[in-house]
Amino acid sequence: MLHKTTDRLGSVLTGAYSRGRRDYLEQVPGLAAVIKALPARAAIVDGELHGTLVGLDGVRPATVYELFGAMNGEASRPTNLKFAAFDLIYLDGQDLTDRPLAERRQRLQLLLAPLQGYPLPIAVALAEGQMAESMDDVNRLYQHFRSQGYEGVITKDLKSPYRLAARDPAWLKKKPSVTLDLVLLGAVLAVTTKEKTGMFGSYVIGARLPDGSFEDVGDVAGVDQVRDAEIRQLIMSEGLLTGRRIERQSASGVRPGFELAPHVVVAVRFEGVIRDPASGRLTLRDPKLVATRADKAAHEADAVKAIEELYLKQKFG
Repeated sequence: MLHKTTDRLGSVLTGAYSRGRRDYLEQVPGLAAVIKALPARAAIVDGELHGTLVGLDGVRPATVYELFGAMNGEASRPTNLKFAAFDLIYLDGQDLTDRPLAERRQRLQLLLAPLQGYPLPIAVALAEGQMAESMDDVNRLYQHFRSQGYEGVITKDLKSPYRLAARDPAWLKKKPSVTLDLVLLGAVLAVTTKEKTGMFGSYVIGARLPDGSFEDVGDVAGVDQVRDAEIRQLIMSEGLLTGRRIERQSASGVRPGFELAPHVVVAVRFEGVIRDPASGRLTLRDPKLVATRADKAAHEADAVKAIEELYLKQKFG
């Protein structure tokens, strides 16, 4: 959200707020100048900061991790930052949140028109849209933008108002399910019952580090008996028990288990990424095992960097 306000003496105050209400103005060089250039005394523009990278592999959208690096002066390659404006919710004393999206878009287009071709530290443009008359249209556009390297698409009702401090049911996202291919690093015994004797109740999952080792990123539980039997068969047939015992904290207390040599790769679905405030360690929120990946070797598992990117995307929108 780009915020601009001007007092009666002409002094301009600017802000750039994330969905979590954190002001990132100082972390994005040039953004203050962009906001001041808006041809209005007061305005609130909703949009998204994004970027492109140019390299030997051509031009592609920057990942959130690369974008955050550019914001902090740590980019490995030059990143061309841009701001895509997609909504206008306040303009010169007028609250526009109850107006339909189609009207807000028209007014936003008029607001941004004088800036086109104007030299700004960060390019600002109206986010382009395509009319979707059916789900087939949505799927076609989704595949089109995915092939260009983007995450997905958002559909919006042109008649809808703007909902403050709430997720808008008229905004529907279509993007891939959040899954990663991770390596099993440990097997934790199930809570002992006659039916579960000898079964594992959960598994320690790990992501690949640059040096080829693996970092613990949590525990995946709720494995069904058929899949658990399949994994146990792999552990025994491949001789993956290292002989080292482990202990894992759970809701029912500390549970014993066994360390595994990194070999079995599994697809894991999860709801988000959590960073421990003390250690900085990243773990997956509510991970669920989807399938074993017999077609992948451990060195082909997803890297810790992929989880870092997901965390940044989750945190900064």
